[in-house]
Amino acid sequence: MSLWFLKGSINSVGSQSKLIYKRLELIKTIQINNLPDVFQGLYVHKYTTNTMNVKFIPLNRVNTRYVSEVHYTDFKGFLTQLLAKFFPGMFKKQVQKWIHQFKLYVENEDRQS
Repeated sequence: MSLWFLKGSINSVGSQSKLIYKRLELIKTIQINNLPDVFQGLYVHKYTTNTMNVKFIPLNRVNTRYVSEVHYTDFKGFLTQLLAKFFPGMFKKQVQKWIHQFKLYVENEDRQS
């Protein structure tokens, strides 16, 4: 994955970055950044726009619960609109896949530090 900073102060509300993961390109705008507790970002793709709300809930000294809610707010293009209408679960399944990949990444980074 690569990250390109576009505008604003890094990690501040209103700042924008371009995220590239394989063939997926997104523009991320930070809407809320109260880490380590809460983060909210607006993600714009050429076919979809969504808001992601993330909460980090400490469980004990070494474990944290990661809670994520993704709300799709716009679908662009005929095929994407059709898929969203008739197969809404497809988008939820893809988000779950990304969250699982993030979990594996974080757990692997934790073992290496």
